[in-house]
Amino acid sequence: MSCADYEALLCDYVDGNLTEADRLLVERHLASCPTCAANARDAAAALAFLRRAPEPEPPVHLVNTILFNIPVPGLPPTAPCSPLVARLTARLRPFLQPRFAMGMAMTILSFSMLARFAGIGPRQIHPQ
Repeated sequence: MSCADYEALLCDYVDGNLTEADRLLVERHLASCPTCAANARDAAAALAFLRRAPEPEPPVHLVNTILFNIPVPGLPPTAPCSPLVARLTARLRPFLQPRFAMGMAMTILSFSMLARFAGIGPRQIHPQ
């Protein structure tokens, strides 16, 4: 067996998926070729490390990010905007958040309720 033949069978050898005849050929080659034997040890060590490594956890916001970036059928894709609009949007981004809009709505509602309970009607407010 040549080193090229061995490299083609390396993954199956390390995984233990070779037939008995192929496994014996690979082991015979490993006994006679120190370079391939070192390669097999490194591959087995890497596989053992990967099996010991914990399963990676996806970021919490990954699903929301993916769903947000899926194109909606029927809607045209957004066109790139001018640099001025991009800068303006970047500056206004904190104010365009739902929590800010809800906060402003609650503030307006609170002031209108206070004015109503205080007996101030909309017709009594005049600009100065």
